[in-house]
Amino acid sequence: MKLTVQNTDLQTILAAAAAVTRSPDPIKIIAERIGDAPDDDKDYEERPAEAGQIRIIAFNDTMVIEWTRPAEIKMSGSVAIHPDGLTRLVKASRNSDSTFVLETIATDNERSLRLNTARSAHEFPAVSDAVFDTIVPGRANAERANLSNLSNAISTAKIAAAARGDASGGRVMLTGAHLRQRDDTLDVVGTDGRRMSVITLRMSDLGGLDLGDADAGVTLPPEALPMVTEMLSAPSACLKVFGNNVVVETADGSLSVRVIDAPYPDYSVLLGVNTDKTLVLPKSSLEIALQRSSVALVRDKRSVAVKLSRGADGVYVTSSAAGQSSSECVHDTPGDEASIGFDAQYMLSAIGVFGQGDVDLAFGTEQVPIRITSQQHPEIQMLVMPCKTS
Repeated sequence: MKLTVQNTDLQTILAAAAAVTRSPDPIKIIAERIGDAPDDDKDYEERPAEAGQIRIIAFNDTMVIEWTRPAEIKMSGSVAIHPDGLTRLVKASRNSDSTFVLETIATDNERSLRLNTARSAHEFPAVSDAVFDTIVPGRANAERANLSNLSNAISTAKIAAAARGDASGGRVMLTGAHLRQRDDTLDVVGTDGRRMSVITLRMSDLGGLDLGDADAGVTLPPEALPMVTEMLSAPSACLKVFGNNVVVETADGSLSVRVIDAPYPDYSVLLGVNTDKTLVLPKSSLEIALQRSSVALVRDKRSVAVKLSRGADGVYVTSSAAGQSSSECVHDTPGDEASIGFDAQYMLSAIGVFGQGDVDLAFGTEQVPIRITSQQHPEIQMLVMPCKTS
């Protein structure tokens, strides 16, 4: 194998591989001319450089990624290196020449990968790539479209999803982002059991999306979400469900993700709960008041329960904790008496997904979730469970 590749292109595919590999399994680097049979790992006699591509395949227990970039190929072939070698390869290629020569060489006892620059050469021992005989990168082979709106929706849903350590065992599905089609819309959902985000997109705006036979939806694992959203942010992408796997594909590569094999909670029940009180508040005023109410306990990293109340003097946020108390007006328009308590940090993260303007808070009793919406982003619903305030 011998090829010349641009620094920026090499950095891109190395970063993609590093984002996926989390195990002692190797990373496979492939050089192929246009028209070569894929995954042909034999070295050929060197000849004048021809247009081709460099591919990297990396995997872990959940994901398989294949990333490609243009390259000038002098000798097609492949090599596998250990993840430790990948880290060193990233360091060696960073902030150096605009192009690199990558080649495999024979040493006394083994085969190695060499990276050549104008000033130096770095060698990385090769390892067996037999494991890649069973690792098959995903192929969607579907029409691609702009799915940046889906990428943004997944990023928003992730805000309300549970942390891995907070939802082990039977609640592991709460750590991911759930995609479910309902008639001509798609719900993108995240929840940790105490809060929830639901982003509803129109299927007509999601060319390149195919959930197949997943009538109950699919749940993407948390470790895959950064890579999934990055790939969906490309100018054109597609997402397709194959059995227990989701394949995301762009012009530069593909990602195959094993979905969480557990039923997702029936979130539609919460969306249908009736509320009888509504407050329309300036987001900026509410945000500042919540931030100030949390100051007393920030050092302890504990949650702060606050009370939002409306009366003859307007709408106030009040809190009392650690021997300190605060009260701040967020809106001076009076109204019928109403109050509700909630976790300040949960509410801050919920209203943070909306732009400037007003946010609408609809609520009822302490057993009914608070629904936060905005006219500027009608596709987003954030829910926060109430709590008692002392």
